[in-house]
Amino acid sequence: MHRSGTSFASSLIHNALEYHSDDLVGADKGNELGHFEDEEVVYFHSNILKRNNMANMKCRHPVNWHWTDYRSLERLIKDKFDRFGGDYLVLKDPRASLFLEIWTKLPYEVKVIFLYRDPLSVVSSLVRRGTDRRVKFNPVLGVNTWVEYNKAFLDSYEKNEKNNYYVLNSDDLILHPEKISSIIDSEIKGARDLDLTLLDAGRYRKKEGEWGEKLFPAAYRVFRELKKIESP
Repeated sequence: MHRSGTSFASSLIHNALEYHSDDLVGADKGNELGHFEDEEVVYFHSNILKRNNMANMKCRHPVNWHWTDYRSLERLIKDKFDRFGGDYLVLKDPRASLFLEIWTKLPYEVKVIFLYRDPLSVVSSLVRRGTDRRVKFNPVLGVNTWVEYNKAFLDSYEKNEKNNYYVLNSDDLILHPEKISSIIDSEIKGARDLDLTLLDAGRYRKKEGEWGEKLFPAAYRVFRELKKIESP
């Protein structure tokens, strides 16, 4: 989900590995050091959402997709391997949680690092950033979107091999970035030391309080399910 610390985690991974995409989404308000999102992957996800009359903050799980989408993604990933070489790709997009059913069918060993964050903290961050007017003036929409993104992930997690998933709490990751280092070391040999340029724990707010669970019980039921499967 957006505003869940994914840019921070991606910055650590990209800088610890040799692979760098040449078409990352640039910096903007709220992500001054960059999103670390691959433009082609973002376009792929956004195009399917648009075809379903959905958007980043207007979606429902499951999102309908065609086998032609699978073939398109397969060609996209093959092209990236041909262009960049190496044995792995690092690709980040919060929308990916809505499309893990496609990603996990690819003829590659797909590993998923999923970051989750307290729903009201996510929505509060979206409102403060102010780039989505719908959420700014209707924060409940943000909570409902949080539920859809995270339910989509849980659905994928339950259907597939658990060893291919890492589930991290964003608040905890800010305090313990070595968790990402541990994942990198276990999956890829020869990674460089972490670059903590995006680490600013003072800017990262903790969850908004227990009152949120009383207002949005469905969202916090999903939140508790995520906590149960959090990686050590």
